[in-house]
This record gives sequence, structure tokens and C-alpha cells, in this order.
Amino acid sequence: MVSNVFFAMPEVTKPATPRCLHGLFQEQAERTPDARAVVAQDGEFSYAELDRRTNQLANYLQSLGIGPERRAGIALPRSAEMIVAALAILKAGGTYVPIDPAYPLQRFKYLAENSGVSVLLTHRAVPEGVNTQQIKVVPLESHWSKAATMPQHAPPSRVEDASLAYIIYTSGSTGKPKGVMVSHENVVRSTEARRSYYTIWPERFLVLSSFSFDSSVASIFWTLAAGGELWLPPEGTQQNIARIREFVRRGRITHLLALPSLYRAVLLHAGSNGLESLRTVIVAGEACAVDLPAEHFRHLPETLLFNEYGPTEASVWCTVYRTTPVAQSRSVPIGKPISSTGIHILDGQMQSVSPMEAGEIYIGGPQVARGYLGRPDITAERFVPNVFSEMPGARLYRTGDIGRHTADGNIEFLGRADQQVKIRGYRIELAEIEAALLEHPGIREAAVISRKERLVAYVVAKPGPEIDAADLRRFLRQHLPEYMTPATYITLDSLPLNANGKLDRQALPDPRPEESQNTYAAPRNAIEHRLAQIWAELLGVKQVGIHDNFFDLGGDSILGLQMVARTNQAGIRLNLTQMIDQPTIAEIAASFHAAGFGNAEIASDTSSTP
Repeated sequence: MVSNVFFAMPEVTKPATPRCLHGLFQEQAERTPDARAVVAQDGEFSYAELDRRTNQLANYLQSLGIGPERRAGIALPRSAEMIVAALAILKAGGTYVPIDPAYPLQRFKYLAENSGVSVLLTHRAVPEGVNTQQIKVVPLESHWSKAATMPQHAPPSRVEDASLAYIIYTSGSTGKPKGVMVSHENVVRSTEARRSYYTIWPERFLVLSSFSFDSSVASIFWTLAAGGELWLPPEGTQQNIARIREFVRRGRITHLLALPSLYRAVLLHAGSNGLESLRTVIVAGEACAVDLPAEHFRHLPETLLFNEYGPTEASVWCTVYRTTPVAQSRSVPIGKPISSTGIHILDGQMQSVSPMEAGEIYIGGPQVARGYLGRPDITAERFVPNVFSEMPGARLYRTGDIGRHTADGNIEFLGRADQQVKIRGYRIELAEIEAALLEHPGIREAAVISRKERLVAYVVAKPGPEIDAADLRRFLRQHLPEYMTPATYITLDSLPLNANGKLDRQALPDPRPEESQNTYAAPRNAIEHRLAQIWAELLGVKQVGIHDNFFDLGGDSILGLQMVARTNQAGIRLNLTQMIDQPTIAEIAASFHAAGFGNAEIASDTSSTP
């Protein structure tokens, strides 16, 4: 069988002895012990200090039973402490499992229990609902005194290249998240490929990704393996465009990895102002807008811009494209395979398609993860034998993404083959949101689709009290992360079915964001008038009433970021969390007046606002 595959020659050879992820850091710590390694709100560490501190915690974790294939959870805010925890678990020989402390209780509890962590590292308190009979909770603030008595040298470890380094959860089609098991070899190959490909190594890297999202692995371990500085802004910074720009300026940041939509929002807000120190920008996690490279090079002509592609199951990345100022006619390619990685584009019979013909993207090579934790059925479905390889046991990961080879040898991403979608960089199984909606006592049927980068929920209610969008949004926020909460909710008498009696998603009615379900209520004061003007401009609607919901009008997190930036410029101090909690103009204005600010201030502030 011949495969139409673009295979990158393996520039990174397999080490003669097993090499581990934390070993990349330790080697660098020996080379540059006095160099600054981490800068965060809770402190900063040199490489020597970070090495010593992680050694002590690693020894302590071993005393608690952490070792090869034993899992420890990390539920810490963005901090230097978070980096210490991850390295310490790895040095102890264990597997780290990041769990966002901001997750709703039910999701947090599920991840802690499903992952099988025996130890959970937190900052202060024991998270509500965690079974402390099965999981030892270690609040680091009170346990550092114990760890500080431990030896300052690295503990003995039986880690091999096939040992698990981390487990990161992605959305699951069964209604529950699934844990992707990534080995040391997987992520070391990924990191070494990054060091091989990029000619400009990170001096100062601003980490915007959530620790529970796998792009954080690229930011953290590439930087620490290259002798650079990790800059960890406080929680919420990634939701504030102005603060991102300020961190780049203040830290003289050289490297940035962000969603294309987030980076675009930063450019639109700042232009080149404060971003001049950037030498390399990487966008990943979602399709790159075709005009983003031109916008980037207009503001930062000397800064390189790369578009990366890769699922968690392929250890962060597997293809990359260096963009140019020349506008693309169709889309920005996802590029060519990185070293040691094979990309196959196959039809439904796993036969190679012709050049320029669309097919499903399959990934092969040593970066392909072990599989899904506790789910041999889904693992067998998605990780299939690599019929194109002569290596025993070689596998391909079936991505579910559709792509094609272009005439110049690059790969073009065309979309998804199933009901999984990607919204603002997060992989989301629509079935998981539908399952959560069906847990609402007033919902009989539910369907969720993605329309224009927004999630739209369709529900059929049970007989009883009326259920509105605000109620459903509040309910879902108790069960799902914010990024999985639909922007729009539409109530139907019944869901449309096709001739076979199955849900006909194509027949679901289009949401009409310009038509609010509320009776129009005009702005009553300067604050409300200014907010209505900003919303109408950003959302592209003719008229915004003070009781209209931002998300029902078509808003999302990225538009929310732009709206927050615009309102802050107008003197209305707001952050994205407040925006989510108070999604109407009336609510925002009421809280603004309650804080003691008046219309005169807004009028004077906005008089010079473009």
C-alpha cells in the first residue's frame, strides 16, 4: 500500500538511554544555574532555585507514594508554584494531571476521581466535594515546611521513556471528558522537534494558555529546555487585552503563543504599541483567519508569525507553517510535518487520496500518545495500526479533521468530519453539552450545533414552568466550563428529524442575533448609550436594548474581550468575568452607578473616544 504522505525526516534521533521531560530542564539548570527561570506574581526563581525547590517537593511526593504510573493532580492558580508542582511530580516519577481550580464542582470532582489521582496539590483549601478518603489533598501553603526538610538533590526515579508524563482531558463524545495519556517520549520528541524547527529560541515567553490545555506544555517545557524565562501573568490576564499588551511591554516578551482570534484582538487593540519586543508569535488551537498574517506584518514586519496544528493526542503539535505578508487566497495552511512525524490523508477505506483531494488527517510517529485513560474502546477506534510503517506496534492517530495536500506541499485544514467542534481553541464534543442540558429537570430533548464560531443550543421543554436562556446558562455553568456554555438558546416544540427518524441538524433554524427576544428598551443615560453604541458596532446589529443579552445577540468570549477593552477606554471599568455575570447593558450600568461613577465622567471620557 502506497501512502500519499509528506513525512518529515527524523532530525531528532532516539536517545541511547531513556530521556525524560524533566531531564530537559535539569540539563539546562546545570548549564545556566543563575539565569532567571520563572517570573510570576507569587515570586520568581532562578534555574538553580527552581531545581532545588522541585527536588525537595519531589522527595516529599515520593514519601506520599508518587512514582512511575502514579498520578498526582495539580489544582493551582497560574503561578510559579504551579511550575514547581509539575516538575516535582515528574521528578518523583509520577504523572501530573492538571485540573483547573475554576472548573465547576461537578467537573472538578469527575476529573479528580476519573483520573485516579492519589495526591491532589492545591494552594490552600481542600476543594469541595473531593473524596479525601481516596485522595490525599496537599495544600502547598501549609505543606512547604515539610517539603523544605527534604533533600535538595533529585530523588531516585525509575522513569522510562514510555512512562506517562501527564494526562490532559479533552471533551468526550459520550458526555464525559476523556483523559489523553502522554508519555515522556511523546512530549520529549515534541519539545526536541520544537528546538529543531525554530531558529529563534525563547528568551522571555508569556504563558497565556490554561495549564489544563496542552499548549501550556509547549510554552513551559520549550522555554525551560532553552534557558529562557517563563512569564506567568495572574489569572484573568488572558481575558484582558490591555493587560496582555502591558505584560509584553513590561517583560520585553520575545515569544507568544495564542489563539489566532485572541492575537487578532490584541493587534486590533494595540497595533504595534507595546509589542515591539516580540520576535516570534505562534498561533494555534483554531483555524487562522486568512487576513491575520497581513494584519500582523502590517504592525510587526520584523516579527515571525507561525501557524501550528496538532491535537492533544499528538503531543501538542505535528505541523507548522511560517506565514508571509502575502495574503492567502483561500486559507492559511497548517504547513508541513515536524521532524519524525508522518501525516497521511486517507479516504474512508484508509487509502491515500490524490493530491488536492480532501480526506481525513491521520498522524503517525513517536509523538502519538498512548491512548485514552480507562477507555480501551475509544482508544482502539481512534488509535489504529499504522499500515504504512515497518515498525512493530506503530500506530496512527485518526484526528477526525479533514484536510488536503496543496500544490506546494503544504496541508490545508478544511474542517471536521464528526460532531466535534473547535471554539476559541477548545475541542468540544457537542454531545457532552447536550448530555449536560438533558440533566436539567425541565428539558426533554436537546441539540447543540456550532454556527459561525458560536455554540447554539436547541431545547424542547417538558410541560411545566417556562425556562429561559438565563436559567439554562446558569445551570450549565454549574456543570461545564465557561467555554462550553452556548451563546444562544432556542426553544422548539420538537427537534427536526430526517426520513430515518434521526435528528436533522441541517434543519435546525438559524439563530437571529439581530432579533432580541426582549421588547426593545432604549438607553436611559450616557453610560447605557455608550454601551449600546459599542455593542452594536462589535456585534454588527442595528439596535441594542438595555435588557438584551450580549451572548444572545451573538457575542462570545473573544468579542467580549474586545467589548471590555472598548468600554475600559470609554471609562467604564469592566472585566470579562463581570461581563459574563452581568450580560445586559442595564446590569452593567447599574453596577457602575452603584460603584459611585456618574454620567458626566462617561461623557467626558467618551468625547475623545473614536
